[in-house]
Amino acid sequence: MDGRIQSCRYRLLFKFMSLSILAALALSCRIDNSVQPDEPNQSESTLPVIDIISENCESRDGHGIDMIVLHHTGSSVDAFRIAHFFQDLNAQVSAHYIIDRNGAIIRSVPDNLSAWHTGNSFFDGSDNVNQRSIGIELCNLGDNSEDFSYDQVESLIKLMADISRQYNIPSTRFVRHRDVAVPAGRKIDTADNLDVAAVYASVENYIVSGFLDVPPAAPVSRSLSRENARLYKVVKGDTYEYISWLIYDSPALADSIRTANQNRDLIPGDSLYIPENPFDLFE
Repeated sequence: MDGRIQSCRYRLLFKFMSLSILAALALSCRIDNSVQPDEPNQSESTLPVIDIISENCESRDGHGIDMIVLHHTGSSVDAFRIAHFFQDLNAQVSAHYIIDRNGAIIRSVPDNLSAWHTGNSFFDGSDNVNQRSIGIELCNLGDNSEDFSYDQVESLIKLMADISRQYNIPSTRFVRHRDVAVPAGRKIDTADNLDVAAVYASVENYIVSGFLDVPPAAPVSRSLSRENARLYKVVKGDTYEYISWLIYDSPALADSIRTANQNRDLIPGDSLYIPENPFDLFE
């Protein structure tokens, strides 16, 4: 009798242990399956970034990332204000990263999504620049009088190197917004006092050697003011919304442009004042 009881106890203990193991395996599978492989990855960059995510973005529709496009904000405001502007759904504009003057990096759009940063554009046979590029905004007036700070350019080089390594992007596909904007001359960013050739060379060197060489600011070539700001000649069919979209890649500044021009009616042949710094229209 005692032998049978002992045997029964062993069988019960074995059954309990088996059920415990199965339960643990089931829980493990349930936890692993909760993370879907197609969920957007918000941590592409290995650099410390601050996420202020914008919904002004879309699918890349299967396009790979093979370009980096540089911009300047054309504004005195900081990266946080730019990021919150990108969150405005009416703005219809965004970039993946914004680098502040102190070198802080804000991410507005995850890498796996297409940001809205180039507008009408064309490069190397493709007019889908947004869908195949990473857009980086640099906080700077863009008037060739404000230097791009050492900390800012240092962060830019590190970020570009990080992106280039991840997506195998050669320096021949590092471009400025004005290099891809259509029609030619529609955009002036980045300003001439960012020596992009030296920046691109520093990115390549940093990838290969790990040595970081931050180039000095390029010589200042000109300065913008209201007197030499851009003028836009009105053509038949223009609206303030279309002009805002054409110049700033966003219709959200239409009312501000209208105010800056004393609410004038749009008459073909007339010239409108278009500030290079769109955020001046808010201040």
